[in-house]
Amino acid sequence: MNETIPMVCENALEARNRRFFVSQHAMIRMTQRRISEQTVQTVLAHGRRTHARGAEWFMVGKKEVEAGRSKGMDLRPCKNVQVLCSPDGVVITVYRSADFRAMKRERRRRGSRRGH
Repeated sequence: MNETIPMVCENALEARNRRFFVSQHAMIRMTQRRISEQTVQTVLAHGRRTHARGAEWFMVGKKEVEAGRSKGMDLRPCKNVQVLCSPDGVVITVYRSADFRAMKRERRRRGSRRGH
């Protein structure tokens, strides 16, 4: 059974109107990768959000850092942080990567059919 640890993330709750929980795996990865809960909260609250591969991805890239700067926020410490969440709001893992291709939607090849 996956144990989840509640994460108090007032900013994310207000920004996304949701409550997020951090899995044991995500907590371990956050510690190993020196990514703080505050950083995760900021990414959840202010990062780009997309759906792909049956999950929700939140990330802060160069565009979000620049947009934050125009609003008086310093998102530079969150740059390239990606947070992967299950549809029910559990943070699955957290990592740093400037490559956002992993979260792009899967595309079928031209001419291929499902189930064949």
